[in-house]
Amino acid sequence: GLPEPARLGIALMAICPSAPLILRKADKASGDAGLAAQLQVAAALAAILSVPLMAALFTSAFSLEGWSVRPADVAAQVGTSQILPLACGLLVRRFWPAWADRWLGRCDRLANLLLLALALLVLAKAGPALLAFAQSSLLSLALMALLVLLTLVVGWWAAGSGRQERTTVPLVVSMRNPGLALLLASSDASRVEGLKLAILLYLLTTVVLEIPYVRWRSSLAVLP
Repeated sequence: GLPEPARLGIALMAICPSAPLILRKADKASGDAGLAAQLQVAAALAAILSVPLMAALFTSAFSLEGWSVRPADVAAQVGTSQILPLACGLLVRRFWPAWADRWLGRCDRLANLLLLALALLVLAKAGPALLAFAQSSLLSLALMALLVLLTLVVGWWAAGSGRQERTTVPLVVSMRNPGLALLLASSDASRVEGLKLAILLYLLTTVVLEIPYVRWRSSLAVLP
């Protein structure tokens, strides 16, 4: 009963793991940034094969035509947006630790400003369309919210008993890779009007629903 853009948008976000911002989110929630990095890299590398396989499954299930998700395209996206920047940061930390410590705070503040500017730009340009899309299919919005909550629960269940693991793993599991989803939407489903809006709405739903979880885990970190 879902409209085609919502159905495909949810499917694309479901098969695209390893969010580029998971390290910042885990650190903000007082989680284990090292564990988040390991899981992010593992998921990004696995996505090179898992995304084309899952895309083939969805293509068959939804009777779609014209989809051709190649491992090389996925590898290029996760490599340039995640693996390469993370590798550069690790190299700087390894060989120039003093320089990294001196510039870490400034780079972090600059990243926050850029993220805020990007979020405001996206909302200013697509905010009315996002609101109209959500109002036109409340069932789609409800399903997106349900899936985000379910992935947080799955991550909580899969994590160990440690506080930092219980903080980090649910965030890694629930956060998706919207950049990869948008790339696939542009290359294989450009004819589907509203698909990019569905992906952005899923991303916004994830961000909003994770705020209480991040605040809760951050509050636990300051307890004796």
